[in-house]
Amino acid sequence: MIKNKRIYFVFVVMSIFTVILFYNIAIADNAIANDNNIVTRDLGEISLLENLSLAGWPILLHGNIILFDSYSEENGQQFFGKYNANTGESIILGSIDGGLMTFGRPSLNNSIAYYTIAVFNSGLHLFAIDLENGGVESVFSALNRYPLATVSTTSEQVYLFSNGKSEEGLELSLIERYNENTKELETIILKELIDTVDPNIYVPRGGEAQGEGERIKAFATSNGKLYLMTERHHDGRADVYIEIYDSGGDNILGRLEFSDEIKSPSDSRRPMPVDSSNSIAQFQMLGDSHLYIQNMSGVSIVARISNGMVEPIFIDYELYLAYNAKNTQERYYFFDSHIEKRFSILDIEEDTFAWGTLPLQEHESFSLFSHIVTDGDNLVVAAVSGSVENPFESSEVYMISYEFLLNLIQN
Repeated sequence: MIKNKRIYFVFVVMSIFTVILFYNIAIADNAIANDNNIVTRDLGEISLLENLSLAGWPILLHGNIILFDSYSEENGQQFFGKYNANTGESIILGSIDGGLMTFGRPSLNNSIAYYTIAVFNSGLHLFAIDLENGGVESVFSALNRYPLATVSTTSEQVYLFSNGKSEEGLELSLIERYNENTKELETIILKELIDTVDPNIYVPRGGEAQGEGERIKAFATSNGKLYLMTERHHDGRADVYIEIYDSGGDNILGRLEFSDEIKSPSDSRRPMPVDSSNSIAQFQMLGDSHLYIQNMSGVSIVARISNGMVEPIFIDYELYLAYNAKNTQERYYFFDSHIEKRFSILDIEEDTFAWGTLPLQEHESFSLFSHIVTDGDNLVVAAVSGSVENPFESSEVYMISYEFLLNLIQN
């Protein structure tokens, strides 16, 4: 199965991501097969899961279970399966016909992974992928929603954030709560923007904002609270801030402002992650004290929250957060820099941001890490490698323990 078509299509359509992912099967000379026919290599606390490379790209880690997806160019289907890191067994859970693109990531509630995907001729879908019993089911679809949608979970609830247009031409931003029993969505927060342009159309930095009203740029949950990155348009200008709601969306618990260094950096050459001209690719709360944002231009920010203000710790291009689909608060958060070919770990208890380098990143053929997922204890990465002439020649999937990563930083 050829896996890069969907990713390449997203790259062409949006022209925003510079990461090109190619599939090729490569087994190293010093690889060995254990009793379970799993191809492994002695890398200390780094385990090579070669037969996961054969199955698909990792998109979720849940203990020893890895959810992966793969695209078949032959029949136009997107497959989902689970891989057992203990046994090396892969099982196909289900497939989608005509899967077009996704900008969200799967979010886990119990043993169900919820995932937003735009499907050709039928609009935006919310899919439920059953990791325990198998099966991929569309539980919601809408033609008038944009592909840029995300799903997020708390310990008890599943939420969908999406943007769309009403029949009257209003731009709508919705936070909806999914009822697993009735399989219905209930709108709990609705914001409207009047006479605006499409949010994906570029507005020059410092240019006038179109329309009047509010829209939600991004959405995240943490510790039972809802975090909305909101953009308010008034008198030709736009102001961006974060609103905090309770789990029912009934009450506003607080508001966070972005510091001047984030909104209006003193150095005009410094990237600006939250201006009106860019949509948000990923927004994650790291507990209630820190956050991560990456916009569609690849500008990334790691920030702390202090006295109601979002203050930058690090701002740069192409810094990627390891994605935790369980959305639980952890002490440590892993980041990978595609540009510098090294990793960093944020310790939210000590408020430290330390750098290190994995042995994989030091190899001369290493290009970048892709599809980085975690469960807070271990990390799964697809390492893409190649030559100067072809840097995206092959990929291998590894599991790495956080204990090993912390030792690299401390030593």
